[in-house]
Amino acid sequence: MTSETLVEGSVVRTTVLYDVCYPIPPFSTQTIVEFGPLPPGTYTYEVYLGFADHPPLTLVGQLPLVVTAAPAVAAVPTLDRAGTIVLAAMLCGLTTLLLRRAV
Repeated sequence: MTSETLVEGSVVRTTVLYDVCYPIPPFSTQTIVEFGPLPPGTYTYEVYLGFADHPPLTLVGQLPLVVTAAPAVAAVPTLDRAGTIVLAAMLCGLTTLLLRRAV
């Protein structure tokens, strides 16, 4: 089985091709495809199913797909260089104190 996803304008099209012709279409199998990132907008997502040795493809699903912009992420607070040095010194002092008590 092979799959391919193409984006053409506002249409996202996934084509799934099976290599072996089953007597019954393989509806019980699951196929996971990943694509993106897509710019914000409204798209139509189409899934086509076919067999590698038989050219006609069958449209098996069509859904609207709405992509929105990712929310702005707040900056993660960090320590400046002096704060990092003070924190490291305090941790070293605390570790030394605890190790002396344990001995």
